Amino acid sequence: MPRESAAAALGDGEVDSGQEKAVAKATQLLTVLRRRREVMPGLDCGDPTWEMLLDLYVRKAEGHAVSVTSACIGSGAPSTTAKRHLGTLEDRGYVARRSHPADRRSTVVYLTDKGAASLESLLAS
Repeated sequence: MPRESAAAALGDGEVDSGQEKAVAKATQLLTVLRRRREVMPGLDCGDPTWEMLLDLYVRKAEGHAVSVTSACIGSGAPSTTAKRHLGTLEDRGYVARRSHPADRRSTVVYLTDKGAASLESLLAS
C-alpha cells in the first residue's frame, strides 16, 4: 500500500470542480442514507462500508481528520461491525490509519489515493 503523509492524507480542503461535484454527490448520498435511518427506524437496510467510505471522502475534501471512533459512528453500524468493515477496507488498500498529526495519542483513518480515486470514479457516473 502506498505510504502517504498524515497531512497529505487529510486533504487540504481545496477541491477542483470535478471533485467538488463528487463531494456534493457524496454529501447528498450520506444525507439520504442517514435520513432513511430516521424515517425508517429499526429497518436494517444500510451498508456500513459504503457509508464509511462516503463519510471519509467528504471529510478528506473538507480537510478534516476522522478518528477511528468517528468513522465507525459514521457507518451507522455497531462498533464491532464497523471496525470489521474498516479492517476490510484497510486490508484492500482503500483506507489507512495513522497517528493524528496534532495528537499522537489518537489514530485517524483516511482514504488512500486508491480509495479516493475509486469513489471519484463511481461518483462521476
